[in-house]
Amino acid sequence: MNPDGRSAVMRPTPTLEDRLPIELHAGARSGRPGISGLAMVVIALMLCGCSQAASPTRSSSPVVMFSASTAKKIASAISSADPTVRLEVLSPELASQVGTQAILPAGTTLRIDSGTFRVKGPDSGTVTAVTTGQEPGHWVLYLQRDSGQWKIVDTVQQT
Repeated sequence: MNPDGRSAVMRPTPTLEDRLPIELHAGARSGRPGISGLAMVVIALMLCGCSQAASPTRSSSPVVMFSASTAKKIASAISSADPTVRLEVLSPELASQVGTQAILPAGTTLRIDSGTFRVKGPDSGTVTAVTTGQEPGHWVLYLQRDSGQWKIVDTVQQT
């Protein structure tokens, strides 16, 4: 026990004034010119070791983006009657498998949900899609970015 009756283990947390030199906080009470509020914040951050939190961090990995407009472009291309347009959004390997045949049956609509995009690598990711109409279903589209353009490399129907 301390002389004031408090346990030696349970000490009150020191206030900012307790941690500042007497000259710095005394001026604020006496009405004499003291240090500015901003300076007090800076000093407090330095004392508590929080100054690093204010410094920005930079990431060396590129940000992978898949926008709603990209999703619409791919869905529109897949639904196109023009095989050249369809093949533009497929990886070369998938395009060679599909050839010029239609990807979706007539009356089927594809909607890609850009909000479900998940990064799998620096230039790859997945996104979910739904087809309605003649061939309804839920799909995962595997994507690869090639020369800045997203291309479908594979699709898996969800059960």
